[in-house]
Amino acid sequence: MKTKPLLILFISIPMILLSVIFWPESKGKDDIKKYYTIPVRDLQMISYKGVQKIHDKNWMRVEFEIHREENLLNGNTLFRIEVKNVDSTDFTIREEIQNLKKIRPFYGLPLVQSIIGDWASLEYIYAFDFDEKRIAEYGLKDCANHLSVKFKNSTKSFCIGKNNFNDTRRYLLDEDQKQFLIIPDYIARRIENNIFAQKDTSPFPQGTDGVNFIDTSINSFLLSNFPVLKERTNGQLKLRMVVKAEPKGNIHVWHIENLLAIKPSHAAELAQYILSLSAKQPIQLNVETIKNQLSDAVNGLRYIRAEKAALHCAIKKKQTDKGDLLLTELMIFPPQVRLLASDFSPFNLPLQIQNLDHLFISKYASGYLSADHYPRLLAILHKIEGDLREDAQKSAEAKNAAEKKKKP
Repeated sequence: MKTKPLLILFISIPMILLSVIFWPESKGKDDIKKYYTIPVRDLQMISYKGVQKIHDKNWMRVEFEIHREENLLNGNTLFRIEVKNVDSTDFTIREEIQNLKKIRPFYGLPLVQSIIGDWASLEYIYAFDFDEKRIAEYGLKDCANHLSVKFKNSTKSFCIGKNNFNDTRRYLLDEDQKQFLIIPDYIARRIENNIFAQKDTSPFPQGTDGVNFIDTSINSFLLSNFPVLKERTNGQLKLRMVVKAEPKGNIHVWHIENLLAIKPSHAAELAQYILSLSAKQPIQLNVETIKNQLSDAVNGLRYIRAEKAALHCAIKKKQTDKGDLLLTELMIFPPQVRLLASDFSPFNLPLQIQNLDHLFISKYASGYLSADHYPRLLAILHKIEGDLREDAQKSAEAKNAAEKKKKP
């Protein structure tokens, strides 16, 4: 009896599926390979001079450097971006370009670490011999987009060419080895994306892991709304994080020094509020020089001084074996405080500031916070005021009870 074709088909389908799932990965010519691999810790700087996309249909020519620095807070790495020049022949973005020319060095977001990783360990798909006749064909004439990678013991230089293979690959010329490469397009696109968009808008480029002390000063005009807080602290709050041993492991607890009446949960709210700040509209102050002290950041600015800040904070890492490490200082202003347009440069245009948005200034990042931040600060201070009122009431009741006991 002959086996029916339909039965054979049903028996074959599971075998085919298993073959697809467990078939060894292809080792063909399209595999991505490593052109070189050097430890990221040995990479000191990337410099790029070429085109970058600023909007979907707008391009600019830019020259910048990415410097690798040690993070003093935890020993990890920071990436400082220094733009040397920016220009464009596109008339429609002239105002933006003029604004971006004023931007000074800034710290980058985590995506910058991906760019560092790309060029510390370069991937490629094909490598083939250099041919002078192919330079123009591959978009490498005059090396319009040049990238240099400086390592501890060597420097590598490349020219980035045009797309091929349906825009999934990119031509690259290794200038030192005189060799053509075809690399994944995403490696080139990362370096061609708007570098200004990689600005870290947080005042803590080091991160906040390891921060254990925040010295805060509340201004008198804000403190007037909290009479008990004013009486007990005169606006000086020292937030400190301690490690508390628990059966399930150590936990980190925020408290306010010399004020045990304030609940740790409310101290933690204030600390988290400060440490989570990030500008909705990042700006850069137009001052000649910004030094280590925050007072220099507002030096020369008109209609704004430190005394107009609602809250001044010094963020530190307490160290037992050496002096305290001051990470940054920042000031938070009430909604009515505004800068003159001539006093700052926005990272993004048009600058959209709503009526209740409010300003903060720090050593590393400045900008406008969204309208919900200031009411949140007031709500936290109300909770702290409530803790102190409750403590004062308990103290008064205890005092009255003690006096009654003394009476015959």
